[in-house]
Amino acid sequence: MPVADFQAWVDARTESYFSRDFETYRSLALLPVAIATRTTVLIVQTEADLKLGFDAWADMLGSQRATHMISTVRQVDFIGEDMMTGTYDTELLAGTARICPPYRSTATLRRVDGIWKVITVANGLSNSTWPIVLPKVDRDADGQELIWTGDQSPKGENDG
Repeated sequence: MPVADFQAWVDARTESYFSRDFETYRSLALLPVAIATRTTVLIVQTEADLKLGFDAWADMLGSQRATHMISTVRQVDFIGEDMMTGTYDTELLAGTARICPPYRSTATLRRVDGIWKVITVANGLSNSTWPIVLPKVDRDADGQELIWTGDQSPKGENDG
């Protein structure tokens, strides 16, 4: 049941932000964690750095009056018995209003002592510094998420 396990991890992470439960959030990560955005790769090495990012994201949700962070798992694949990767789309909402455009992420989880923990995240944000205090999602003129293709800049194609 990889999709159910992955969705459970995503949901626990989301709930930890809204309840400001760093202990749960910490239990869902295996340090160091690599976070790739459209513009950089960030390495979160220490628990203090992880908490800095957690607090910034939780503060952002509060300051934007977020009511929902809906992350829908689209695909999950096992990479061996104790590792899986999954792709999910996230919407941040304040009531029915979007805080930012939806964005896609991919996370790799490793099972440690029976608990799935994130080791890498790649997402559709264009933020380049840690902590991420407000999500930046690049869009083209038609509102499509810009997808990196390896060029110098993102192209206006959409991967679904």
